[in-house]
Amino acid sequence: MPDGGSLLLAGALGLLMAAGAILAWRATGPADHPFDPTTPGRMFVLLYLVTTGIGTLVITASGEATGAGAAVAAGGLLAFGIAATAGAARWGRAPQVGPPATLGQLRPAALVGLVCVGIAGYLVIAVQHGIPFLTPDAQATRLAFGGIAFDLFRWLVPPAALVVFATALASPSRRRWLAAAIALGSAGGILFLTASRALPMELALACLLLMWWAGRRLTRRMWLGLGALTLLFFIGVQLLRVGPHGNFRDIFDVGGFAANRTVERVVLIQSRTLELIAVQIPSQQPYYLGETYLRWLAPLFGAAPPQALGTWLFQQVFPGSAQGFVTPGMIGELWANGGVAATLGGMAAFGLAVQWLGRLIGRFDRGPADRVLAALLVVAVARTYAMSLNGVVLTVLMAVAWRIVVAPPLPPAWLPLPRLLARRVSPADPPESTEQRASS
Repeated sequence: MPDGGSLLLAGALGLLMAAGAILAWRATGPADHPFDPTTPGRMFVLLYLVTTGIGTLVITASGEATGAGAAVAAGGLLAFGIAATAGAARWGRAPQVGPPATLGQLRPAALVGLVCVGIAGYLVIAVQHGIPFLTPDAQATRLAFGGIAFDLFRWLVPPAALVVFATALASPSRRRWLAAAIALGSAGGILFLTASRALPMELALACLLLMWWAGRRLTRRMWLGLGALTLLFFIGVQLLRVGPHGNFRDIFDVGGFAANRTVERVVLIQSRTLELIAVQIPSQQPYYLGETYLRWLAPLFGAAPPQALGTWLFQQVFPGSAQGFVTPGMIGELWANGGVAATLGGMAAFGLAVQWLGRLIGRFDRGPADRVLAALLVVAVARTYAMSLNGVVLTVLMAVAWRIVVAPPLPPAWLPLPRLLARRVSPADPPESTEQRASS
């Protein structure tokens, strides 16, 4: 039961979290468009509050949690906001990404080739283990859809579908809209059959970003309909995962299970995970001191990789269960590695990086390849609530590499390559003058 102390603590931490959110929102978006949510920093703030911040305050106010997780969440967001504000004061704020969208340039052969590689990666898993929603136990089968083979699919196939959609937005025609519907439907359908909720939602979020940047706005009725469809999708996927193992007695059991599990998975799971990390590290588990970032290097030194943080978390959350993984999120991983100093320092560095990324995206071209890359980067930043730092960095690198392969010029004008490397890949550029070299 909640008491006065729990409510007071939740209220105080809520004020800190609100201050961090306001600072971050102002610093990471265009000054003249305060309600534009499509920059990396602003999208991060929105998803962070929904999936982590608000939940930590709720479980603290209810007396379920000590407030340690809420303190980490609030302090981390405040450090993020202060650093982003300092970056904006020093280098300026991100410009708005907006219309008009253009057709730009593409290498269709490269785009199709990468799609084939991604589909091959998916088929490797599907042939060995089956497709989750086409097997008797989707919950068990979906665990096989991970690793580099599946990463190739999600890195290469959905972006190609988004390019087709961005092309239709830039130059609408019946043929292009039909192609976009087929491409998005195929990519989204395959992701759905893997029993994933997050990946189809990432694809949908990227589509909304591309629409916003093309100048297309949804009406209030359309937003309400989209929200209802999203809720039905979450509930439907969860029920299909359980399938015949649910043993529901009546429709009320189904409804109660679906509602509780949806709230649990969207609002509370990351909050409870962060609380667990903050309470048990270092009291029961020593700080990892960077091991979560470097564990893949252990075999190079003849040692076995240390236990993954997500595996340890799964053992705490589900003791006695089969091996699994609970994602700590980037802020949970920071705390696990070094406590207060790592959390505040890491989130401050992240705030500077995200503020810089917003400015960089403002320099992107308006063609489909750059617009899709911008959407992928925004989604990657927003998803840090449920991703490790290594996962975020790898996703960003792969997205940039994808953009370099599928569209000229090489390098893009916005890519800050070293001058010597840039000249090697762009030999047709005119030579620099002495004055230009001196100014550089």
